[in-house]
Amino acid sequence: MNRITHVFCFLFVVSFLNAQNINDALRYSFLELGGGTARTIGLGGSMGALGADYSTLSTNPAGLGAYRSSEFVITPAFQVKRTQSILAGAGNSSNSENANDFSLSNVGIVFASQPVASKWKTMNFGIGMNKLANFSQEFTYDGTSKGSIVDRWLEFADGFAPNELYPYEEGLAYETEAIYIVDENTLDYSSDFEAAPDADVKRGQTVKTDGKYNEMVLSLAGNYNHKFMYGLTVGLPFIQYSEEKVYTEENNDEESIPFFKSLSYSENLRTTGFGINAKIGVIYRINQMFRVGAALHTPSAISMTDRWDSGLTYDFVYFDDQGEPVRSAVPASEPEGEPYEYKLKTPMRAMISGAAIIKRSGFITAELEYVDYSKSNFDLTVNSTNPGDVAIEESLNQEIGETFNSAINLRLGGEYAYEKFRFRAGYGIIGTPYADKSSSTTYSLGVGLRQKKFYVDFAYKGLQTDDTFIPYRLIDAAAEQVVTNEGAVNRYILTLGFRF
Repeated sequence: MNRITHVFCFLFVVSFLNAQNINDALRYSFLELGGGTARTIGLGGSMGALGADYSTLSTNPAGLGAYRSSEFVITPAFQVKRTQSILAGAGNSSNSENANDFSLSNVGIVFASQPVASKWKTMNFGIGMNKLANFSQEFTYDGTSKGSIVDRWLEFADGFAPNELYPYEEGLAYETEAIYIVDENTLDYSSDFEAAPDADVKRGQTVKTDGKYNEMVLSLAGNYNHKFMYGLTVGLPFIQYSEEKVYTEENNDEESIPFFKSLSYSENLRTTGFGINAKIGVIYRINQMFRVGAALHTPSAISMTDRWDSGLTYDFVYFDDQGEPVRSAVPASEPEGEPYEYKLKTPMRAMISGAAIIKRSGFITAELEYVDYSKSNFDLTVNSTNPGDVAIEESLNQEIGETFNSAINLRLGGEYAYEKFRFRAGYGIIGTPYADKSSSTTYSLGVGLRQKKFYVDFAYKGLQTDDTFIPYRLIDAAAEQVVTNEGAVNRYILTLGFRF
């Protein structure tokens, strides 16, 4: 392996350890807009052409102009996410885990006013928070397959002196003797696995993630002559994300791998972020029955901070000077170091929507959203002039552009009014950012009670997910482990609104 390849591997591991990879860009761009209140969720997220619902402050802020009275709203929500995971390989079985989460989906207040002697029929202001993503998940897999995570550490260490391996994960591998140097002149390393590349290894991992993408909204909107509604939102994203991973391997073939017994590698990542964006929207009332809307969201510029730590225990047998076998399992750890700061720009969004009001019986509504995930962009040099950070930044942004595509999301909903009660249903198609994967669907149901001074809404939403998890990356992608995750998300949402 030549020196240029060594440098590439070194830069790659720095990128991976700091958690800047294309999946991070997707995580903070793949948002669930229109997911704030129970009414909007019951309608599949499609309120862009109607308004008078707090969630529209994060979708089409022109909807704020439809309010005729001031209002306080709060929405607690409960989510259950069940993930079924299976490691690729003959004879491996699946594992199921549940992750439960209780949090606020939104909370906010709207101040409505009616200008005197003006064609502006309303001029309203709103402030509060909408939750746009929930990162709560837990999954576990185990099984038997060929290869080892030690192969990854060999790739990273090859060509570097032992003192250059720290503070990265290959440094922990060297300290625990999972890898060892065989030629100090060529800086060549080896491991217990190199003599047995086709041996079966028993492996497993538990992954727990948690966190939220909340957006504080400051919105202003007005209703002009009951014909046009215009709105503007300044959004302030607040991101919290945590990830705990424990990966293990056990010897499943002692004849082929005579010295190795087991290993356990843990990683902990904590990410926080704060950003800003803007949203503009308009609603046009064609007549008493039909309305159309449109909205444009600027990219979010987000300042991110990562903190991480890791630990490794490598259990093996060696022979002492008398030829007797001795078992060794010395742990090594990398404590949390200095936080790593960088910036992320998420893609812009564009939406069009329409609604048909069926007299006093209810309405049907639809919304189309366009987002190009390939336009996400990292800035790793905001506080650095390190050539390595520049190279990683260019490589990551190029990979984002080559891996992700644009997508179209469709949201449909309908509401039936019976006296003071409301019955709702919704359906959605979530476009995939990957060219080789299919879209996913959502479905929702809701019910509400409307009174003059207060209202209460309840909704249920179901979502099926399907994704692939790679426990560790290798230069040869064909040698990587592949875990298939099939998820089912069930959400229960309750909104309480008080008018004044």
